[in-house]
Amino acid sequence: TLVLGGRSAVLATGSAVALELVHDGFDVPVAEQEPRFWGDDRVFEPGDDPGELILVLASGRGRAPEGPGRVIATYDLAPQLREVLDPLADQARGIEPVPSPRARALVAERYEGDEVALVEDLMASLAIQPERVLTDDRALELIEAGYLASPDLDLDAVARLRRLLPTDTVNEDDVFELRVITADELADVLAPAE
Repeated sequence: TLVLGGRSAVLATGSAVALELVHDGFDVPVAEQEPRFWGDDRVFEPGDDPGELILVLASGRGRAPEGPGRVIATYDLAPQLREVLDPLADQARGIEPVPSPRARALVAERYEGDEVALVEDLMASLAIQPERVLTDDRALELIEAGYLASPDLDLDAVARLRRLLPTDTVNEDDVFELRVITADELADVLAPAE
């Protein structure tokens, strides 16, 4: 059984992993996916036997989403970023971004129409998706120009990060993790959120 988590895992790499496993002789039902994309015989339904091998493929920007299981493989498309990106992301994570008094003018100088709301939404997501925001050149340019009153990010690190971009991604994700989980962990993963 294969469980997919993250944009690229669902949209691209999950199917490649499933095909490779099928090629190697495994029956690979895929949990929490639509039959129209995978076929009725390929979708794992609650109550189905998950088999002996249960894998989670997780993908994300800067880090894979957390989850249960034993990590058996990790692949990072942008390891050169981590030394600069990780401390900045840690500094921003969980801190509600506060635009500076100049923020609106900085956005208006650079963007118009629907792009204004898009960029403002991007900046507002800094606390919950710092890796995604801090690898977006639009966000880094605004941060360097003084968009943020808080958090007070290291502008030298922001400039270094900007020089390292762009990097390779697959559907905007750059970190992939493959984990083995138990049937009990699978039940927890598939349990409806309360």
